[in-house]
Amino acid sequence: MIKSGQQSASDNTQLLKIKSNLAEHRRYAEDNLRQIKDIEMKLSLITNDAQLAMVNLCLQNMLQKHQQAIEMLKGLCKIIDNTAISTIRNIN
Repeated sequence: MIKSGQQSASDNTQLLKIKSNLAEHRRYAEDNLRQIKDIEMKLSLITNDAQLAMVNLCLQNMLQKHQQAIEMLKGLCKIIDNTAISTIRNIN
């Protein structure tokens, strides 16, 4: 069966519409893919920031414990010094 000119033109119009829709869907999919990659990159940065914040918190805790140990050692040194001075005074 041979198609008439009108039907052939109608088929061509439908084919052009399908191609146009396909191109539009392709652009939409590419835009979505770009948005997904952008979100993944932002999520990666957030994760890195969270990891850095955690490391920073751990370092602050370590520094605080170190400072507490130094203060305790200072107190012990003062006690030892006072004991030594008192002992020397008692000898004289």
